[in-house]
Amino acid sequence: MQVRKAALKAINHVVLRGHRLDFGGHQEMAGFKPDEKAMAQRLAVVTLRYVGRSDAVLSHYLKQKPPVWVRNILRLALAEVFVSGTKPHAAVDLAVRIVSSDHRHFRSKGFVNAVLRAAISDDGKLLWDAAEPSKLPEWVAQPLRAEIGPEIINAIEKSHETEPPLDITPKLASAAKNLAQRLDGEHLPNGSLRMHQKRQVSRLPGYREGEWWVQDVASSLAVRLVGNLKGKHVLDLCAAPGGKTLQCCAQGAKVTALDRSRRRLDILAANLRRTRLAAKTVHSDALNWKTSQIQPFDIVIVDAPCSGTGTIRRHPDLVFRKRGITEALDAQVRLQKCLVKKAFDCINDGGIILYSVCSLLPQEGEDVVRWAKEKWGVGVLEVEISQIGGDPSWRANGGGIRTRPDFWQSKGGMDGFFAAALVKKPIS
Repeated sequence: MQVRKAALKAINHVVLRGHRLDFGGHQEMAGFKPDEKAMAQRLAVVTLRYVGRSDAVLSHYLKQKPPVWVRNILRLALAEVFVSGTKPHAAVDLAVRIVSSDHRHFRSKGFVNAVLRAAISDDGKLLWDAAEPSKLPEWVAQPLRAEIGPEIINAIEKSHETEPPLDITPKLASAAKNLAQRLDGEHLPNGSLRMHQKRQVSRLPGYREGEWWVQDVASSLAVRLVGNLKGKHVLDLCAAPGGKTLQCCAQGAKVTALDRSRRRLDILAANLRRTRLAAKTVHSDALNWKTSQIQPFDIVIVDAPCSGTGTIRRHPDLVFRKRGITEALDAQVRLQKCLVKKAFDCINDGGIILYSVCSLLPQEGEDVVRWAKEKWGVGVLEVEISQIGGDPSWRANGGGIRTRPDFWQSKGGMDGFFAAALVKKPIS
């Protein structure tokens, strides 16, 4: 029961307060074993991922909406039964016991028992299967409608119900096929490996030996836009936890990896040690980093802070955090432009700014590239997308690549991502 109570508390923090789904500071989990912590987090994620279907089912059995805390108990139990495969009687019993133990809502135990027994019936399962997936919040859907239309938005919403597989990037491209066999993974067209079965990452073959690192397939495409990196001087401005830094190092680039977070930079340093790759790490805010004495770089990577809307399938709590994200969006876009300006000041003429965001929103992707073109006359380095393992339909308006969660659905999907390589033209 304690695992469910911890999951419920996390869900309530997200739904009621718009907080990030985070189990780090939950007192209830202080004595949990690793597998119990993982289960609590998994229950919370699945519940939030399937809120749309849960509410569609509950609407047939509720005359009026109960308090949100009670509603979340019902959502959790339905997700357990219809997604996680918990036995119906066990899910009902646990839900009733949790309600009974709460002094504010214990009078609702009979209500919860009756609603759940009705909702997990055969009719409830039919309603669940027929229901629409959770809708994108309007603050995400509205700017997308003019760009991609309602049918694609529906496809994205459906893809958000798919649990994302684990993607890894091999340190050596030449070892990818052999590594795929050892890991029982799928060798994807872009060179990534995809694990379709859930397994503990640190116990997979090649992890301790540093033969690979975890990186979503969409994120791994960005570095491939700039071609051969051997001998190039590369600056990664927002580097941690280091996927793109590792890609560049593995190709023979001389990399300076900078990040403002000491904790995240320590993770990057640990990844470098594990993979036996070398990069200069710098703990600094990118915008305050003094570059007057720095030799200009050939390539500057700006994997910018963003809304994260391309990762909703991984982080379903994002759809409940409208206030924090939308209020910060204008400031976020200003920061993205400032980082591009910083990168522009750090590169040689003819150098490349590799700009990327894990966002579905055009104002964080295509609009930033359009702004850079107008401000400095930068060009966009065009590549044949099929040559980097993608599909021509992934080409973004104005150049670069735009991936969506509904791409490669037969393979398990991918994150929503935007990336473009901007070329600094010499002053004539």
